[in-house]
Amino acid sequence: MLWDPGIYTLAAKLKTSEGLITSPSIKLQFIEPKPDAILESRPVTLEGRQAKWPETKRAKAVVQQIKIEGRTWLIYRRFGSAEERGIVTYSYRICELPGKALELKVEGAFGDHNPLTITYREASYSKFTTTHVINSVDGRPWTAEEEKQRQEKLKRDGKLPEKK
Repeated sequence: MLWDPGIYTLAAKLKTSEGLITSPSIKLQFIEPKPDAILESRPVTLEGRQAKWPETKRAKAVVQQIKIEGRTWLIYRRFGSAEERGIVTYSYRICELPGKALELKVEGAFGDHNPLTITYREASYSKFTTTHVINSVDGRPWTAEEEKQRQEKLKRDGKLPEKK
């Protein structure tokens, strides 16, 4: 995990019975976007156990459009609670956008391992919408296996009616 902005060098090491294998290293720059780089920010509702906690103990999540060095990104970000200084605890790049997206909507909530649905229109397409369904915990694409497990849990908890 990278907590502070800066330049980092990463390399992987694998120890086998035949010896140690080390990958070539790569450098990456971890940045905190400047406020004017954030084109749009949509808060994500909090659900579950943590939603009942006092405000100062609750984490927060947002879906943001961020423009950095001429490129626009759709990013899922989580922030620690006010008691944890509200620093970014997780970021996941969902996709690169051709420009600022229009009518950005975020449906769903984080906190109970459910999906988020993000929809928007690209400025270059007047009537078509793009949809991303992501995991509210880590921002990665929501998988069919995760949906199957969620449906089974809803059924066990009596929150999903039986299909006839």
